[in-house]
Amino acid sequence: MLRKPQTSNLKPQTSNLKSFSFITAGIIVASASSLSAAYQISPSPNYSTITVDDSSAENWLEPFDNYGDVEISASGKLVTYGWLNNYSNLINYGSLEIERAELISDPYSPGEVYRYNGSVKNFSMLTNYGVLTNHYSFTSTGNLINYGSYINSSISGSLSNSNTVTNYGYVENHGTLAQTSTGIFYNYGTVDNFQSPYYGDGWVSIMGGDLFNRGIFYNFGILNNPWVRNQSSGVIVNSGTINNSAMRDSYGTLENNGYWQNEDYIANSGELINTGTFINHSMSSYKLDNSGTISDGGVSWGHFTQYDGSETINNGIIEYTTIDILGGVLKGIGTLKGSVIIGPGATVMPGLSPGILNIEGDMHSNGNYVIEIAGLNSGQFDVLNIHGNAFFTGGNFEFDFINGFHPSAGDHWDFLVADGLNGFDTVNFTFAGLGDGLGIDLNNEGGKISFTVITAVPEPETYAMLLAGLGLMGLMTYRRKLQKAA
Repeated sequence: MLRKPQTSNLKPQTSNLKSFSFITAGIIVASASSLSAAYQISPSPNYSTITVDDSSAENWLEPFDNYGDVEISASGKLVTYGWLNNYSNLINYGSLEIERAELISDPYSPGEVYRYNGSVKNFSMLTNYGVLTNHYSFTSTGNLINYGSYINSSISGSLSNSNTVTNYGYVENHGTLAQTSTGIFYNYGTVDNFQSPYYGDGWVSIMGGDLFNRGIFYNFGILNNPWVRNQSSGVIVNSGTINNSAMRDSYGTLENNGYWQNEDYIANSGELINTGTFINHSMSSYKLDNSGTISDGGVSWGHFTQYDGSETINNGIIEYTTIDILGGVLKGIGTLKGSVIIGPGATVMPGLSPGILNIEGDMHSNGNYVIEIAGLNSGQFDVLNIHGNAFFTGGNFEFDFINGFHPSAGDHWDFLVADGLNGFDTVNFTFAGLGDGLGIDLNNEGGKISFTVITAVPEPETYAMLLAGLGLMGLMTYRRKLQKAA
């Protein structure tokens, strides 16, 4: 049945209604001593002040429009089954409840049954010091400041924000916290998002507890969350603590300056900037800029994967049981801790033009490397430093002389260090910027790979040389001369 049209002249139940108190200063007070039955707050629209001091105030109007002030005292309670539109100030010290009542008897038309979906729409300022419980819909295009408790009580409860929400208290969400592209959420308190079981047609689905962000979410407090969906326009900045089960879809920006623990997985198709501690058991990344710590928290199955088109700039620590760089670019002066795979579609660029990239663990590679050289001193050339064994099954090393540096005969660089080296004879080498009449002498001494610039002698006319036998020499010195093509 369709909703019964509600109008502003609906009358409250009168069987137990003794009186209203009208204050000449424009304040309407409903007191517990004078009211013992549920009553409709009035008038609507309101341009003065309504104070709710008892627990019997209700709203069934669709809509009730407030252009003045509605204040719920510490002992007061207001339940809205209709639409409460706030265009001015609504202050709650007690209890404000947004109720969803389907197939409920209309208290003002006995015997008739209607469907009511309560909602609050805030266009101006709502300040909550008490408890605000939402069973259905809360929409804010104004400012919501919470010092008390805001509760989305079930999967049908939704807070949609397109302006500003500031939380200094507690938010408990079993439904959805939705941010539009213009919405900003400041959390200085605690936000707990809970998953709730939904039963229907013989099956159970875990729903609710969803942070759906298209705007900006700043966390300075604590966010406990089962999952986050961060859209392309979304920005989540954490300077506090986030305990998260999974990042379902992230197409926007994640910035962590505090502590972020993600229990399951993160599928990042946007940008993740970490300057704090980020713990995640399983992760795939599109763009990652890390100057802090990203880890799997020590679980045996932790996994970090990067695919084609992705980029990781690691100036901190990435620690996973397995780290698979299958495509894209890896660069930086940080450390990878774990078993590392460099795939054929991946390019590793140690340093930040130039510098040292460290790997603590074994590395298996058939990928590509770019070594940049701007001088002879430490810090002027790239180094891949492996505290473990390196296994090569092909791949390419490209050496670029940059920043106007021109090598001379006798110049020498150690560019790769490993505890053990296998299969280096399968790697191809190219040099860009080597002067006329110069060649290269490559050396392997017990896992330290270096090259020296030499005066060229006749050799095959190619830069890409297959160094047969280099990986089989063990601790012996191996020399292979390479020269610029004539």
